[in-house]
Amino acid sequence: MGQVIKYAGGVSKSFSVIIGIILTGLAEFFLYEEAEVTLELACCIPIVAVAMYIYATNPAVLPNKKKTK
Repeated sequence: MGQVIKYAGGVSKSFSVIIGIILTGLAEFFLYEEAEVTLELACCIPIVAVAMYIYATNPAVLPNKKKTK
């Protein structure tokens, strides 16, 4: 995990963890048929995907720091 943060950054690590959780849930549902896709989960996945897209395409702009003497 440290190498991911070192070379890709914390934001990329967060995205990869979220995508990994989603893929694990979907794989468990289709392969083992143990997980139940609830209405809440079905509503949350698209919301998270849209939020990740918005965050990735509109990076935060940091204000310029004024130099003091």
